[in-house]
Amino acid sequence: MKYAKKQAEDIRRVAWDLVIIDEAHRLRNVYKKSNKMSRILHSATEGFPKVLLTATPLQNSLMKLYGLVSFIDSHVFGDEASFRKQFARGTKEISSYDFMDLKQRLQPICHRTLRHQVTEYVNYTQRIPITQEFTPSQPDKK
Repeated sequence: MKYAKKQAEDIRRVAWDLVIIDEAHRLRNVYKKSNKMSRILHSATEGFPKVLLTATPLQNSLMKLYGLVSFIDSHVFGDEASFRKQFARGTKEISSYDFMDLKQRLQPICHRTLRHQVTEYVNYTQRIPITQEFTPSQPDKK
């Protein structure tokens, strides 16, 4: 992405059929003025269809979801203030009506694949947690 940022003018001049961006979670704060890389890449790819790929879950804030969706299409949720008012109201829970509206708006542009859905194609290493009991000696406690 750093390389793409440096090549933004060249990227802008190409008539892309499709722009595919891996590690897209790095673009989740495109709506923030302080995120220069995301904003430059958004501007360089504006008007071209995009696919964003990430295996990093979005946690703790719907604003990260807003950022990624806005990178693809800034019209899906409107401006930041509108999205915050309807979906990201801080500690207030999202209503079931608003949740269904959110899901409906995301359906045409967001596809989520869970690990258990791809196990027939991807051989994941089985994770086996091992717990070792440990009691610190007196010198270890110091």
